[in-house]
Amino acid sequence: MLILRKMMSIPVQVKTVTMARVRDAPEGGGASTGGGDDDDVVEGWATGSDPLFWPAVRSTADGKEDVKHVLVHGELRAEGGERGCTRVPVDKSDLVMRDGKGDYSLVPDLQVRDLYVAKKKKEEALFWPARRIVDGETEYKHVHVHDGERPCGDCVRIKPNALNVSLRCECRDCKRKPFDSSSRVPFNPRDLLGRDGRGDFCLVPDHEVLALYFHDETTAKENDDGSNQWVSVLKGAAIKKKGEGRAAHISDIIGVDRGVAAIGKEAWGMMQEDMNVVEDKENPVEVARPAPKDGEAPTHRVFPGRYERSGIYFGRKEGEGKDGHAVKLVQDAVELLKGIPGACQVKKTKNDPSTAAVIMTVGQHQDGYWNCARMLEQIPGLIAIHELTSEPHRQLVMVFDNSTGHSAFGAGALVGEHVALRPGGAQGALRNFEDDEGNPVHTTFRVGDKLRFTTNVFAPKTEEELEAEKKAAEEAEEKGLPVKKSKKNGKNLGKFKKGDEVKATGPTAVLIGLPKGGKQLLMEMGLWEGEPTLRVHECSACRAEKAATRQAITAFNRGGEGRQQVVDNTGQGEEDGGEDGDSGGSGAAGEAGKRRRCCVVRVLSELKAFREELNMVEKLFKAHGHLCIFLPKYHPELNAIERYWGYIKHLLRLHCEYSLRHMLQVLPGALSGVPARFIRAWSRVTWLYIEAYDEGLEDYLEYRDLKEWGKHREATARGDAVIQARGAGKTPEQKKAAEAKALAAAQEVRKKSMAATREAFNTWTSKRASRKEQLRLWILRNTMNFLRKWLGGHAQA
Repeated sequence: MLILRKMMSIPVQVKTVTMARVRDAPEGGGASTGGGDDDDVVEGWATGSDPLFWPAVRSTADGKEDVKHVLVHGELRAEGGERGCTRVPVDKSDLVMRDGKGDYSLVPDLQVRDLYVAKKKKEEALFWPARRIVDGETEYKHVHVHDGERPCGDCVRIKPNALNVSLRCECRDCKRKPFDSSSRVPFNPRDLLGRDGRGDFCLVPDHEVLALYFHDETTAKENDDGSNQWVSVLKGAAIKKKGEGRAAHISDIIGVDRGVAAIGKEAWGMMQEDMNVVEDKENPVEVARPAPKDGEAPTHRVFPGRYERSGIYFGRKEGEGKDGHAVKLVQDAVELLKGIPGACQVKKTKNDPSTAAVIMTVGQHQDGYWNCARMLEQIPGLIAIHELTSEPHRQLVMVFDNSTGHSAFGAGALVGEHVALRPGGAQGALRNFEDDEGNPVHTTFRVGDKLRFTTNVFAPKTEEELEAEKKAAEEAEEKGLPVKKSKKNGKNLGKFKKGDEVKATGPTAVLIGLPKGGKQLLMEMGLWEGEPTLRVHECSACRAEKAATRQAITAFNRGGEGRQQVVDNTGQGEEDGGEDGDSGGSGAAGEAGKRRRCCVVRVLSELKAFREELNMVEKLFKAHGHLCIFLPKYHPELNAIERYWGYIKHLLRLHCEYSLRHMLQVLPGALSGVPARFIRAWSRVTWLYIEAYDEGLEDYLEYRDLKEWGKHREATARGDAVIQARGAGKTPEQKKAAEAKALAAAQEVRKKSMAATREAFNTWTSKRASRKEQLRLWILRNTMNFLRKWLGGHAQA
């Protein structure tokens, strides 16, 4: 992500100072805050480097005042006299209006001093990449820009009812070339000036800037009311099991630029009108497509007539540069978005097609469980929403967690584990590829191939055999009998000798189309001879590594000490050079840079074609002309949507009624109601984590030890405080000092947290012991009373 950062729009927290009107300020007296919060009030007008917004006013035809705020220089003054304004606007065009109602003028200093007060405000701003070319090399920087596209407010092109006006407008948005300049407007035009005399910067065009999105899934439970739960002093605050209570599963994305990925209600309604079309193949319609050169008028191409009323939007396809530009139809997007719930097999939960989220009820008798196949059906809709709501042809970068479900491979993928040792059988056929020398390799037998060793070849199971096995298993379960283990392969096709040639007729004809297996492939590539260790499909060392990885994932998900142990082991492995050496994973190098050649799976996995094989998610993004990134394992702090889920669950806890139906009613509003500034703040913290890890953050994971905290949120909050304190430093020394100070504060908070937790735990333990003692005394007292009555009755008898 750091490599792509220079071409991304990123969130940055900025401080601005605004001269706010104080309504109850007395005439001729000093400005008053009106009894409000004075924490953000600035003493005096010396704002330093913070942008200053000064009030500007003009009189309207009905005698009222129209007020706006204009960015002015914080320290630069002009000769305005006692009754004038000494401030200088950064952009003088902000005061000029061409609507015939007059221009704005800055409010005089004396009036501002009497009726206004300076207030400092923190905002989550959007920074856009800018570049310049110096000595043949491109230099990049990020510049604060206004949110969204800002066409001129008095542009005649947006006034269809205006009479006797020229259609030529001189505003910046009307003059710009769509494929040559950006639609964004810099917050301060001076930010683009090059003060070193080597040229100025210019904003990167929209279609070249990457848009960052974060994806993840979560599960919300109907019985999660946010009540306190006891934390084990030994095991810490473990994560709840997924099977406790009915739940809803949500898969969604958030973006840095616009926050929640959704189409506005008005825009969605207009898109619905495009659906009322009639198929007419005899009357084609022309549709615009991208221009071959920047600034030229777009050419046309013909689409089927059923799209005659459909609008178009500018998306992407597979390809680099302008080759990746594509023109798409709104009607196709509407059909796609409406069909996503059905494609994801969500039938019992209502979903809004104008949003990117897919909500489903979890359970065998509900909508089922989320998997990679369902996510692959959702991704085209996510891409369509981005292309519909973003700038033309803009490429997105989506961040995924590195989970098993996200990185699944499809049929025919070049994966070493999918290849058996011998030909035929149940193994699937891989796609053809090229070896490291560039020679073509065919993974199935063809006419003319020769067997390199003597072996028995089995056929894959037929559909009839699979159906019979399934029926037999069902009958055994009904009768309560153990299910017999089925055979792995189909019938035996016979024994074939070394050197037998595959022919179109004869005994070897049955081999045509069957997978060759790992041994045959390695022999054909010349990688088998001279390797006495290549006698097994997968060695015990490789299997042990995979088992250890699965155990680590399970331990991490359970939380407590197991999670911390996994994090410690991962950090130690990275310090030791990752998975290099004899214990390395697939594709690892052994001693002296040599590859480990322990088994067939290992050798195949180290081939270039196998290493570069894309999973199904990567292939889907590539086909659509976009990018995706998978995060390293056990680093949820690098995914900004994790904080988004925490906020959503906080809202659900506030409205918990222990009803799944009620939660499904509240959930859509909670998902769409998150402000964009929150999402930018979470994304900004994520970038600070990435930068800190890149610079070598030390002693951080020690303070994220979950077992030493009373709540998970406290660990995350303290970790975020450390990262943000570090990010505020300018030099390495300042960053290190801020980090040490924040870590010390985190240590104090952690001590207080654990002390409070232990005290509460001890109090509960003593109360429980007291209740047990009271119960024991009550039982003893009642037993004695019963015995006295019983003995008294016998004595009378």
